Amino acid sequence: GEEPIAISAMESTDRGDPRFRNVEDRIDWQMRFPSGLIANCVSSYSSGHNAYRVTGTRGWVGMEPATPYAG
Repeated sequence: GEEPIAISAMESTDRGDPRFRNVEDRIDWQMRFPSGLIANCVSSYSSGHNAYRVTGTRGWVGMEPATPYAG
């Protein structure tokens, strides 16, 4: 239920790739929360990411593949 207290992001796109002339390819962002939680995130069309992973002090849990997509 917390709202982030800080967010930073970086976009990277190869504009020479015709698929990304008008839309960004990849964005990496980080969110910090009041409790100290840090979320590192990425969204990309071309890098093939398809996973979720949550890491805590006692271990981690993940899903891969997380969200199927084709086309």
